[in-house]
Amino acid sequence: MRMVKFAKPLRQYFSSLFAPLRETDAAADLNLTDEEQKSSKRILDYLKNTQAKLRDLFLEAHTHEYTGLANRRMFEKAVSAEIGFQSSGQSSGGAVILMDMDKLHAVNTRYGLAAGDALLKEFAQKLSDVIEDSDCDHNDLACHFGGDEFAVLITNSSPEKTEAIWQQVKSALTTIDFSYADDHIVAGASIGITALSTEDVFSQVMDRADQALKTDKEYRKPSRDAFEQGLMQPSLTETSPPQSFNR
Repeated sequence: MRMVKFAKPLRQYFSSLFAPLRETDAAADLNLTDEEQKSSKRILDYLKNTQAKLRDLFLEAHTHEYTGLANRRMFEKAVSAEIGFQSSGQSSGGAVILMDMDKLHAVNTRYGLAAGDALLKEFAQKLSDVIEDSDCDHNDLACHFGGDEFAVLITNSSPEKTEAIWQQVKSALTTIDFSYADDHIVAGASIGITALSTEDVFSQVMDRADQALKTDKEYRKPSRDAFEQGLMQPSLTETSPPQSFNR
């Protein structure tokens, strides 16, 4: 299974969950015989192999099989955990950004499924890079729900920091220049955001984020329709409504 580069928070999460097993000098300290040391090494090798299998199973269960970003299952767990941290005063605030790629169906129809797959990977990599390069908390998370749906969880963040991250996501993903088979393709995404509340459950968060996404999608509808009819290529200024993040 080949995946795009993990966003920093996801790599750190896996690293802490599956810390490598290392040999120590304990065997020498215990004055083990050669046979006992060999037996100890066999047990350690078995544990390392078991750990690797568990890591692979965890990855399969919690990441999207194609893009390598966190999947919806892991995202729901992370959002629920962040709400709990806010409730207990361990987080200063969080938000969810929901994204819907506009042109995936049009690209699949016009250029074929291979082009659509390449576009998904390009989008996932750009999203991962934004989270990697921005001033994110170590628990922030990029996610691919499947199809053309992506999301980001922002954790332990001030309104100003959340606004800055959101603007970085919009700047990187509202319009995407993409090359495939010597053709230049302009794609993009509609983007909505909502703050987390201590009273929230995951479904409420996603409902609000979806409403914000629909508002952005409606605003951008003329340029999206024009692209799909082959009449024009949308620009960043045409597809970014004048809105700001507020709690």
